Amino acid sequence: MSLTGDAPTRGTPAGESDGSPPAPSALAHQRLRAPRGDREVLAIPPMQSVGALLATVDRSARCDYDVQGRSLCDLSSLARRELLASAQHYTSTYRDVPAIEAGDRILLAGHQPQLFHPGVWFKNFALAALARSSQATAVNLVIDTDTLKDTTLRVPGGSVDEPVARLIPFDDATGEVPFARRSIRNRRVFEGFGRTAADWLRPLIDQPLLDAFWPKVVARSRETSNLGECLSQARHRLEGEWGNATLELPQSRVCRFESFHWFVAHVLAHLPRFVTVYNEVVVTYRQLHGIRSANHPVPDLTREGDWLEAPFWLASDERSDRRHLFARRRGHEMVLSDRYGLEVAVPLAAERDADGAVEALAKLAEQGLQLQTRAKARERCRAICSVNEALQSFLEKKRR
Repeated sequence: MSLTGDAPTRGTPAGESDGSPPAPSALAHQRLRAPRGDREVLAIPPMQSVGALLATVDRSARCDYDVQGRSLCDLSSLARRELLASAQHYTSTYRDVPAIEAGDRILLAGHQPQLFHPGVWFKNFALAALARSSQATAVNLVIDTDTLKDTTLRVPGGSVDEPVARLIPFDDATGEVPFARRSIRNRRVFEGFGRTAADWLRPLIDQPLLDAFWPKVVARSRETSNLGECLSQARHRLEGEWGNATLELPQSRVCRFESFHWFVAHVLAHLPRFVTVYNEVVVTYRQLHGIRSANHPVPDLTREGDWLEAPFWLASDERSDRRHLFARRRGHEMVLSDRYGLEVAVPLAAERDADGAVEALAKLAEQGLQLQTRAKARERCRAICSVNEALQSFLEKKRR
């Protein structure tokens, strides 16, 4: 995790093998295709290899990289404690929680709190099954820092011979707003969606799952007006009835952790190198896969004079949207900005410990501000909490 490249580490001495497969010398193109058959699964790495992956945990936990004055091992322990405690508390507010122990392994997955198809939902069941077989604690991160883009669902109806798809709204449309800040706008439309959609489905499916699911969603809306929480908590309660012993936690709450602020401080302290490496990897990926779009798989991090774009969002209580975070060095400070007039300085330099910066980042909440992960930074943050980032694999199931 050190971005300086010279931090001490503990590991296998040079020239000795630890039995793990050698790292590839270069990126290789791998064509992925969703399965075409019923109950077929695409899992990378294969789910049967999870046991071998978990065997690397102890070796990974011994790493001694320096993260602005704190070892990665220490930071990982802190992140795990914060994650488990917060996830257990959050989940207990709406359903029974499984018993966990401080030394448990952690397996992570995550998705936006929206209505999603079975190929996405499959991840939650795979996560629970892998946790059971590996004596691990399963945590599903609810990515409420992403935005709600659509308030309609395409629902099939008609007959098998003449199917007809219909867009049915579950709330009034708005501009893109992060799930963490998106409340229910039209309760009549919201509460009536379940019956409307189920009735439209019924010629094809006698007993749609919506008949059992949507009343749970409406019940959660009596406790919270947040649209994403209603959907995700109802779905998680249904999973619990089916035997899934998992915890959940919104990503916006992870972004309040002390360990998260250490992670942010380390990235910002070495932001020039981070931006260079990040963009080089993105360019290599595009060349490898023949991608011409400058926005795929992700846009480059930009430079505007001495301002560098960081892989984080800056969210404010005064706005419903979020803006890209930029930073520039000023002496022994790092100035953070959204480039729309907002600027905040934190004490931070590459050669100094980050205690002061971590404290300053935590106090941003007092100003109604919060730093949140964008996609690639989110993956790295998860890796700090998780036993092995390889378990953040793509799992997809296509069902007829």
